[in-house]
Amino acid sequence: MKKFRLITVILATGISILFLPLIGLAGDTGVIEGIITDVRTKEPISDVNIMLEGTTLGTLTHTNGRYFISGVPTGKYKVIASRIGYKPAFNRVIISTNKASILDFELLKTAIPLEGIIVTATKTGHLLRDIPVSAAVITKEEMEIANIETASQAVKYIPGIYAQGGFGWVKESAKLQGLDPQYTLLLLDGQKLRGAPKYSADLSQYPVEMIERVEIVKGPASALYGSDAMSGVINVITRTAPEKPIFSALASFGTFETRIYRLSQGEKMGKFGYFLSYNRRESDGPDTTKWILEDTTIVDTTRWGKFKDESYHASLGYEFAPGIRLILKTGYFQREQVMDPPEQQRHSINLLGEWQLSNVSNLKLRGSWFKYYRFFQRREADIYHKLYEAELNYSRLVRKNLFTLGYYYCKEYHTHFKFDPLMKSGTKSQLTNSFFIQDEIEFLPFSLVMGTRIDHHDKWGTIVNPNAGLVYRLTKDLKLKGSVGSAFKEPPMCHLYTVDLFQTNRWIRANPDLKPEKSWGYQLGAEYEISENLLTRVSLFRNDIKDLIERYPTGDSLRPEPWEPLYPVYSYKNIDRAYTQGLEFMLSSQFSYWLSGRLGYTLLETKDKDKEEELYYNPRHKVNMELECEIPEYGLGINLRGEYVGKRWGWSIEPGVCPGMAPPPEETKERLESYSLVHIKINKAIAKHAQFFISVNNIFDEKYVEWAMQEMPGREFLGGIKLKF
Repeated sequence: MKKFRLITVILATGISILFLPLIGLAGDTGVIEGIITDVRTKEPISDVNIMLEGTTLGTLTHTNGRYFISGVPTGKYKVIASRIGYKPAFNRVIISTNKASILDFELLKTAIPLEGIIVTATKTGHLLRDIPVSAAVITKEEMEIANIETASQAVKYIPGIYAQGGFGWVKESAKLQGLDPQYTLLLLDGQKLRGAPKYSADLSQYPVEMIERVEIVKGPASALYGSDAMSGVINVITRTAPEKPIFSALASFGTFETRIYRLSQGEKMGKFGYFLSYNRRESDGPDTTKWILEDTTIVDTTRWGKFKDESYHASLGYEFAPGIRLILKTGYFQREQVMDPPEQQRHSINLLGEWQLSNVSNLKLRGSWFKYYRFFQRREADIYHKLYEAELNYSRLVRKNLFTLGYYYCKEYHTHFKFDPLMKSGTKSQLTNSFFIQDEIEFLPFSLVMGTRIDHHDKWGTIVNPNAGLVYRLTKDLKLKGSVGSAFKEPPMCHLYTVDLFQTNRWIRANPDLKPEKSWGYQLGAEYEISENLLTRVSLFRNDIKDLIERYPTGDSLRPEPWEPLYPVYSYKNIDRAYTQGLEFMLSSQFSYWLSGRLGYTLLETKDKDKEEELYYNPRHKVNMELECEIPEYGLGINLRGEYVGKRWGWSIEPGVCPGMAPPPEETKERLESYSLVHIKINKAIAKHAQFFISVNNIFDEKYVEWAMQEMPGREFLGGIKLKF
């Protein structure tokens, strides 16, 4: 361990020293300036993001639509102008010594999504169309128009994603490209989140009021992010201090006695700025829970769906000087529910620093602390998990190469109240040190991204994960993309150390000899801009996984208490190989200035190679459709969505037995029928600062089942008022 740390420090220091002399050698410089206007109205547009691709240089337009960037090294650049609600535009410019280059833009208003700037894919800002992997961005403006309540609702309509859940006690999680949620790395402003089981966290716990945007990267991403990013990354980026003071309040009520209350407020005061938000969401859940079994339906009248969520979020920022800023983000979440576990808590602190060292180099720092508690009715099943992280990223432009170097430190602690048969509590820990490097090269019409990451774990040793991607601009409107990379996932600490944990109707025994799961992923895609108002994307993907961890019966049995019946003991082992492959298709159109539409389709094939079976809960066909109508002059917005989920394999239990009853039920495969749902959401301005909204989910009251043959809720209503100043 000490040897690896020493090597890492020497490498990082040596490379930094190598690049340091170049920091002031950008040569002569010039200036770029211009004005951004609306192509139809010719009015100036404020808050447009102007970025020089491949550099750290950029700015925002003022209220008069003008921008000014000084100190730009001489040479050729691609300048990108982007703003939410407008189609991004770009142009090329040649910078000469001590001269001002005038570059004006006219932007076209559009509702075509997924055209913003994404950072998660490469840790540097790029237009979505210019990265080699399948990805998506959902902004706060899009979520507000569609009346989206949480991050889970935001991602579920993206091709290649199958979001599951719906009740308060059922975790709302997302599967990317056919792999279970624990294979997706969930980040909050770059900070790792933990949950249970298997580290997957609940996306419903992040309300839209605190979200700036959600960035999704599909496919293996361990070359930048290490463990858990086998199927991709979902990065929930929270809001920071706004340029102008804002205040918002929301109250809404709906089916099953659902109540939602939200408050947020933020502003800038000189160099200091802040944004605060509070969210409370509670529901009594459906009247009954129906378990659909062979030849019978068992109705449980307990309100298992009853829950209450509360969360707080704060973002505090200070700009010490131009290009030097520090942001502290903190959060707290608590869930109380009828279903076991009755309570969960999450606490987080995330400190982010950014320093623009020069016109061509940038330094980012991040340090964070995360704590997760899960309390069970049985005290011995309680879980505490703590996570400490530190990260350093340095980016520098050297001619046509944009280098990104990074170091990552992670220390995790896992506490469970039963680490051995003697019922002793204990804490286990693990340490990871990582070093990664990435090179982005542009040689028109090609853009190449190559990177690799070395993770050294105190239990499994050194793991190396490379990645490479290529974008080929075949024509102005047609781009071809491809990527390949490897990924891995560390076994959850509860699988390694928690001995004889009782879970409802079985014992779970840890296996300290588990190995990390590993995979290789491949993507090949194309993007074609059919017209200025019609965009299509298609992508083929495949993931090959080995050493999959699977639960299996050991043949042993134990009693929770002397007077209780015997229950079987299960454990985990690396036994499986599997693959997922398929096609993602997306078509977006701006029919007119007030009407837009989107169509998404996913074709998915999965297989457990050892068992020759499909993986559970993976529909072979999935279709999403959306029509969005926004008429500003009437203050009216209408969002109509439809979804089709095809047949998939799930699991059920033996006839006549409910989960949790003794003797324990046997799980069996069950083919789940396809279903189609239609949802509508309407916003209407009723005053200058007030808006009424109503949504109806599952308009036609479609009956369908998920999760152990459980019938999902039918038609649901939610309506309320939002004040915004």
